[in-house]
Amino acid sequence: MSKYTKGPWEMKVEEQRIRIGGELIKEHYGKNLKYPRQRVIGETFGIDEEGLANARLISAAPELLEACKQVLPILIQYTPNKVGTLKQLKQAIAKAEE
Repeated sequence: MSKYTKGPWEMKVEEQRIRIGGELIKEHYGKNLKYPRQRVIGETFGIDEEGLANARLISAAPELLEACKQVLPILIQYTPNKVGTLKQLKQAIAKAEE
């Protein structure tokens, strides 16, 4: 599994951009930072309805991945006839973790 920034990720609307940030970084290249800062996950310039929707989706990614991983075994057990849906869910999880 790839290592990604721990959630939760936060969405912040700034002057002309939307920034998605994760955990606090306390060191950079092995040196302690005087002022810890938030790791930037993504950023979009211009604030509009689509940009806000994209930022909300990105900021929800860690929770969505965890929810998918928790529900998959239940779905396999109780809905084995939904092969296409299960395959799609497995592929989405694999895409996030490759």
